[in-house]
Amino acid sequence: MTVLTDDTAFEALGEALVRGHLDLLARLIRDHALVEIDPTSPSQEALDLIFDLGFFTVATFEEKSGLDFGGVKHLPRVAFERPGPDGETEFVIGSTILHGLVDEPRLSEAYRALAPAAPAPARISPQAPARAAPSAAKGPAPMPFKIDDHHKDIALKIKHDVEGHAQATVDHTLISYSRGWPGTMTHVPIPNPQVWGFPEILEQMIVEVAAGRGIASPKTFLETRVLHMIKDRELYPSYRADKHQEAAMLKAFYVDGDGKALLFT
Repeated sequence: MTVLTDDTAFEALGEALVRGHLDLLARLIRDHALVEIDPTSPSQEALDLIFDLGFFTVATFEEKSGLDFGGVKHLPRVAFERPGPDGETEFVIGSTILHGLVDEPRLSEAYRALAPAAPAPARISPQAPARAAPSAAKGPAPMPFKIDDHHKDIALKIKHDVEGHAQATVDHTLISYSRGWPGTMTHVPIPNPQVWGFPEILEQMIVEVAAGRGIASPKTFLETRVLHMIKDRELYPSYRADKHQEAAMLKAFYVDGDGKALLFT
């Protein structure tokens, strides 16, 4: 038996595993007699519940507090088994945190897949006004809104305590976040998209707000996400002082400080 570290293969396999898990979870909940959730129009409360179920069931297999056996702490982790070139079994591991792949867009995708197929579009009647033909001119398509105006609008909503909005700079890029299903982020292309996916950006925004470098309005961040971020950072080895300092800062702000008002359950 050989254990191999292959981050590329592990991330791709982990993505497929998480998507399959969320698809299964969505189908089970939809079909359960005790749960009434309309996949075509689920309530925010129902979707928050599904996020918790998906997030924590995956996180169970990456629990860093460990399990004791024989006086020794054992840490669970995910590995993928495959046949090796000589017929020997290989186990593939990687650095991707799988529970970090459980986010609003992926859950929303799982629920959209359960909805009935949309009917074919009807033909436009002769009385209906004709749409203008697409322009053949070269160049970028016009934006539906000016991004600077959108950032100003989000900042104004936060100033007036309109629930569910945040704004912070991540990787030299101003991000405006609005809670919803899925949550939406508005920004120009981020310099390192291979590093900054939706969950990574959202977690960094939570950190930036706690550090006073970002702003947010009430009931914007999911409480269980923030608590897991704190626990995750506390379990890093002692030499990762930066992670432990970050955990203390998050706890001081969101658990013991004014940041409580920014969380929803």
